[in-house]
Amino acid sequence: SKITKTSKHYGSKRVYSSSSLSYSMSVPPEDTTHVITIDIGQVPRTFTVFDPASSSNTNKKRPVIIAFHGLGGDSAGMRQSTQFDRVAKERGWLVVYPQGEIDSLVGITSTYWNGQGCCLQDGADDISFTKSIIDYTVANFQVDEDKVFITGFS
Repeated sequence: SKITKTSKHYGSKRVYSSSSLSYSMSVPPEDTTHVITIDIGQVPRTFTVFDPASSSNTNKKRPVIIAFHGLGGDSAGMRQSTQFDRVAKERGWLVVYPQGEIDSLVGITSTYWNGQGCCLQDGADDISFTKSIIDYTVANFQVDEDKVFITGFS
């Protein structure tokens, strides 16, 4: 006999029914990616947050990895090359991929980081940007402020 299913969402449950049976099963939460823009001074700055489903529905504080791309790179490339999302999913961590500023560097347009006293001095304040990322993730993603890890390429 043919079973026709209808599906309805009830919070985290999906209920299936047919003329001959009815059952429910839990729907696993989904991983989420957030692209967030915050103002640092008068400059809008963007970062991407990967929030694995394995840890987003708990009240437990968790570590965060902030992964900076190298000169000329971008946050999407850093995300792809490091595969930190996979590790975060396995361990329940949050991962942040900040986007560097775009400017002309020796005649070519490139992305960069302004590391207080080095690199380009056009007013980009990446120290404040990094502090704001930490504050934002602690306030909005249940991050343990004692477990903030920063890495990157150069």
